[in-house]
Amino acid sequence: MKTVQIPLELLLPPEEYGLVQKDRRYEDEHIKELARSIREMGQIVPIVVVKENDHYRVIDGWRRVRAFGYLAQITRSKKWRKIRAVVVKQVSDLYLFVNQTAEKWSVSTLINIIKYYQQKGHKLEQIAKAMGKSKSYVSQLMSISQFEDLQEAVDKGLDLRVAYQLSQIKNDDLRKKLIEQVKGKSRREAIAIIRNAKLKAEGLTVKPMTKPPAPTQAPEVEKAPQVAACFMCHRTFSKRDLISIRICPECQYVLNSLLKEMAERDIGWQDLLKMVKKKRARKK
Repeated sequence: MKTVQIPLELLLPPEEYGLVQKDRRYEDEHIKELARSIREMGQIVPIVVVKENDHYRVIDGWRRVRAFGYLAQITRSKKWRKIRAVVVKQVSDLYLFVNQTAEKWSVSTLINIIKYYQQKGHKLEQIAKAMGKSKSYVSQLMSISQFEDLQEAVDKGLDLRVAYQLSQIKNDDLRKKLIEQVKGKSRREAIAIIRNAKLKAEGLTVKPMTKPPAPTQAPEVEKAPQVAACFMCHRTFSKRDLISIRICPECQYVLNSLLKEMAERDIGWQDLLKMVKKKRARKK
């Protein structure tokens, strides 16, 4: 994009400058710091202007213009009396808004900018979309517009949702006290503190959270012992009384004696079972 060198005396401040000139970013200390950076590294990004008759209205980069003016004043050099700029024909209001919100403004300055564009006919949805934020974010931001203490707290790191909850407390002393209490708390803890304070202020009692009662356990029912039958005598025994091969101790004793007899007489299994039955019949 083509750039031109424009004398500083032909530049006009942005229309919104009255809204942001009190912001901390326009304080002399910050302008001097920017001037030192420009003096060391040069002008990296050109400013954006719109031609108005014989002058140019600055759209983006008024802080750089201020820094150039400071350098021209302290150095007495003609080098800093002109600034590199891009001249555009026309710019939409929402482009201006995006340009403004791209800066790291304080909350109070940002609220003033939002109000300015609301007066120009833009709805919150359009403003939120231009900011790249949700409508609820812009609404919460505007909810603290009447409370300087909350704006300062958000600038210092207070969560915006917490600030929104605090904005519903109209008692100034209570609100300032709660701002100190919620410092360093998580969002969930801070909102719980604020809601409890609101209930107390309304004369309602806050029930402490109690642990839910432990579930009652049903009484244990004695299980019936598991039984199994011996594969030789077919009598039933509890499983723990049976040997691993499902044979009762008596039959195991008889079986061991018969195995010895089998080895001595050289008889088979069928004969062995007949002998067991005979022995069992004699005991009965």
